[in-house]
Amino acid sequence: MTNLLSVDWSKIPAPIDDRSASHLPGATVPSISLASTDGQSFNLAELDGTTIV
Repeated sequence: MTNLLSVDWSKIPAPIDDRSASHLPGATVPSISLASTDGQSFNLAELDGTTIV
């Protein structure tokens, strides 16, 4: 397994934007409950702001 602290990130090429996700900004997140790291659950649809999963 690679240690991410030892990776030379400057050698990794930048991704090319192919616009295949251009439909996502402003999309509604479905009502899905997930477990959080503290053992509680939360609903994605109830989160405010930008959500990255």
